[in-house]
Formats: sequence, structure tokens, C-alpha cells
Amino acid sequence: MIYHLENQHIIAKINARGCELSYLFDKNGNRNYLYEGKSEGWSRQSPILFPVIGRLHNDSIIVEGEAYGMPVHGFAKDCFFKKVEESDSHVKMLLSHSSETLEVFPYKFDFFVTHSIENSTLRVLYKIVNKDDKTIYASVGGHPGFKLEQNTKLEDYSIVFNRRIDVITRRRYRDLLSLTKEIIELDVNRYKLKPDDFRNGPIIIEDLVSSAMLINEEINFKVILNFDGFEVLGLWTRESMVDDAEFICIEPWCGIDDLEGSLPCEFGDKPRIKRIEVGKALDLSYSITIG
Repeated sequence: MIYHLENQHIIAKINARGCELSYLFDKNGNRNYLYEGKSEGWSRQSPILFPVIGRLHNDSIIVEGEAYGMPVHGFAKDCFFKKVEESDSHVKMLLSHSSETLEVFPYKFDFFVTHSIENSTLRVLYKIVNKDDKTIYASVGGHPGFKLEQNTKLEDYSIVFNRRIDVITRRRYRDLLSLTKEIIELDVNRYKLKPDDFRNGPIIIEDLVSSAMLINEEINFKVILNFDGFEVLGLWTRESMVDDAEFICIEPWCGIDDLEGSLPCEFGDKPRIKRIEVGKALDLSYSITIG
């Protein structure tokens, strides 16, 4: 099932599978900003990352001493969400715990995701509700992939941050993240994308920022993400296709992969994990403004 949101400025479509944004069209500029998803490159478009970010030791979480197998970036991206509310400008959807989720994530939860549009902005709201009789833990994040225009290259685009930062990243090492960090650029608020920077995996920025603008002035292309409250920003394109990249993902995360050299630990002790007490909820949101 595909849900359709539209106003005088933009059209957004959301797939019930994974509650995944599948289309984001600027009516004024006649441009679809979201990557279409292709089997030979990257089949996704904007998966929701829940309840983990990235890879884990032994592809498992440990809860009260017991290991539970967990896919990369969690399971929500492959689950069908149930519609709770719908209008021309918003759709609210729900993924609840089930016997299947309890086998890999031993917590009872309601995970609400709301997509809404206003003017030229799409807002994505995550609400994780603790339905258990104990504290629960989770990571959550977005993974929207933005389409690079035909006859353009990755290096034609830049990302402008809300403040000057050091673009420093950990790299993948044996499927986990390295303890050491690689310097990409220092003390910049505008970072020009370069294929060589992505050949060895994503750029994972832990220097806290709250907005990022993807821009190509030559073709009047601009996407602005605001993500206050998220602690990590991931930038990624398919490593094997960087010289002919078709998309760039800009990913606000609350959570991060396990680090190589670290020991497996209780899920609740993972760096950047979110703690949700009994009867409480965690609310986070980010927005995408196009055109």
C-alpha cells in the first residue's frame, strides 16, 4: 500500500512496507528529489533504521545476558506498518511488538512514524512508546537517499552545515567501525563531496550538527535537512559506484555501529543508545525541505 500526500508545492509517497518514503517531488521545479531505488545500485530509497543503527558484534544484541540475532540497521525497514491516521497532508503509521519481533528484540513497544507535509517541507516524526514493564532501549534513524541529477557527478555537489565542523570519520573495519578516525576536512561549514572520500565506506560525523544542506548551484538544486536531537550524521553512497554515483544519503542517527576492538556488551550499555522508561516515550523528528 502506497500513501499519497500532496499540497500545492510537493508530493510525497510513503510505502506501508517499512513506512518508507518512496517519492518526494517538487511541483514548482518539476523535480523528484528522492532516489528511485535500483537493484543494481541500491534497492532502497529511505529506510527507517530501528531498533539498531549499523552492524553489531556477531550481528546480535545482548539483553540480560542472552544474544538475539539482529539484521543490519534493524528490522523495521522490512516490516509492514499499520495506518493509524491519514489526510491529504499526513499519514501516521504504527509498528507494534509481535511474537516475531520479540524473537529478535525482547521488548514490548509501539513505534509510531508520522510523515507530514507543509509548504515545501516534509517532516518525519518518530515516537517510540515503552509498552513493557521494564526499561527498554533502542536506536533510531533515517536513511533518505537523494537523487543526483542526470549528467552530474558527485563532486558537483556540496553539503553546507549549520556551523563550522571537523569532517572526521570512523571507517569500516571487519564489518564494524574503527576505533581510530580519519580526517576528511577540518574547520569547514561547506564540504564538497569527493568520490575518493566514499570509496572505503560512509562518512560518519560525530561532531554534533543540526542541519545539512545538499546543494548544486549550477542546476539550482537544494535540499535542506534539519535534525536537531540526532547525535550522528551519516553520509553514504554505494562504494563500488562512486565515480558514477546516482545518489547520496544524508542520514540523521541516534545510535551507531559497534566498534572494532570493543567487547560485546549489554544492549542498554551501547554508546548513544536511547533509554525509555516504563510508560514513557521517545520523540524525535527531522525535516526535508526541497526546491
